[in-house]
Amino acid sequence: MEQFLTTLPAWVPWLAAVTGLAMAVASVVYARYSLAIVSPRLEAAVATEQRLRRAQALRQLARARKLWDRGAGARSTSEQVEPLLHRALELDPECVEAWRALAAMRRVDGRVGAAIGAYRKVLELQRDDPVARLALSELAVAASEDAAVGDVRQAFEHARALARQGQAIEAERLYRGLLEQQPGSAEAHSGLGDALRRQGRLREAEAALREGVRLDPQHARGWKRLALLLTGQRRYDEAEGVCRKAIVLNPGCARLRVQLGLVEASRGRLPAAEAAYRRALELDPSSSAALGYLASLLCRRGDLEAAEAAGREAIERDPGNAQGHSTLGVVYRKTGRLHAAVAACRRATELDPWN
Repeated sequence: MEQFLTTLPAWVPWLAAVTGLAMAVASVVYARYSLAIVSPRLEAAVATEQRLRRAQALRQLARARKLWDRGAGARSTSEQVEPLLHRALELDPECVEAWRALAAMRRVDGRVGAAIGAYRKVLELQRDDPVARLALSELAVAASEDAAVGDVRQAFEHARALARQGQAIEAERLYRGLLEQQPGSAEAHSGLGDALRRQGRLREAEAALREGVRLDPQHARGWKRLALLLTGQRRYDEAEGVCRKAIVLNPGCARLRVQLGLVEASRGRLPAAEAAYRRALELDPSSSAALGYLASLLCRRGDLEAAEAAGREAIERDPGNAQGHSTLGVVYRKTGRLHAAVAACRRATELDPWN
C-alpha cells in the first residue's frame, strides 16, 4: 500500500490526460448526435418560415392586384399599389409574380428605366419568361425613339436608370447618342464619364468628367462624380480638392457636402465625415443620401441604435435609397435579426448592383 501511494503522484498527469481525452471524445459524439437530431428540425423550421413568408407575400400581391384593378391603372392608384408590391418583395425577394406586377405598373406609369429594371429581375428569376422578354424589347425601342425625337429629359433619366441598374454599356450608348445631339452638354459628358467608370474604363471616364465640369462649373452632379472616381482610385487629396473647389462654386449644394463626407470617411476621418453629412442635412433637410451615409457612418462607429434610426428615416424619405437598405442590413445582422438582414441587403443590391 505504501509503495502504491509513493508511485501515485507519477500517475496523476497520465490519468488526467486520459480523462481529458475521454471527455473530448464524449463531447464530439454527443455533438454529432445532437446535430443529427436538431438539423432536420432546424431545416424544417426554416422551410416552414419560408412558406409563411411566401404566403404573406402572395397576400400582399393579391391586395395590390385588387387595388390596381379597381383603379384601372390611375396614377393615384399606383402610388397605393407600389408599397404593397415592395412589401411583398421584402417578404419574398424571389417572388416572380410581384416583380412582374411591379414592372407592368411602372410601364403603365411611363417610368421606362424602372420598368426595364423590374423586367430584368423577372428574367433573372425566370429566364424563359416570354412576356418579360417582349416587354424589354418594346421598352428598349421606345427609349431609343424618345431620344431620336428629342425627348432629352426622358433620355437622360433613362440613361441614369440604366447606369444605376448595372447596365453601364447601354447607358454609355445612350449618352453618346445624346452627345451627338448636344455636343456641349455637361450632363451628357458627366453621365458618359459615370457609365465608363462603372465599366472600369477610368482614364476615359476621368476625361469625360473633367470635360463636363469644364463646360459647366456649376454642374454639381459632374463634380460629385469626378470626386467619386478619384476616391475610388484612392486619390484622396485630389478628391478632397475637387469637392472643396466645387463647394466654393456651389456653396448651397448639399450633394457636394455628401461627397466630401464620403471622401473623409474613406480616409478614416469619421468626425469630419459626420460634420459634412450633417452640414448637407442643414442645407437640404430632405436629403435621403446624406441620411443614408450618416447611418452607415454611425454603424461603422458602433452606434447601432442611431444608425438604425437614420437608415429607416432615409428609406422613408426615399424607398430607393440603396445605402439606407444596405446599412440596415448590417445593423440587423449585428443585432441578430438575420432574416431582416438578408431582405435588406437583397433590396440594396437590387436597387444598386454596385452597392
